[in-house]
Amino acid sequence: MTFQRVEELAMKLTDAERERLAAHLLASIGNAADSPSSQEWIDEAEQRLDELLEGRVKAIDGNAFFDIVERDLGWK
Repeated sequence: MTFQRVEELAMKLTDAERERLAAHLLASIGNAADSPSSQEWIDEAEQRLDELLEGRVKAIDGNAFFDIVERDLGWK
């Protein structure tokens, strides 16, 4: 299979599926895939993505997130 064919098929995936694929590909480069902590972060990210996609958690926009963090840390 050629790179172009793989890319063509990958572009047919949903945004979430492409994100997951990209994470796996990046983790496979160099020693990242061999690191237990890297795999733990990938597992955590996949679990959180699944929770989001299944509607078990609700997303908030980045600005709201940082407002909450700043408020909770007393920066505002």
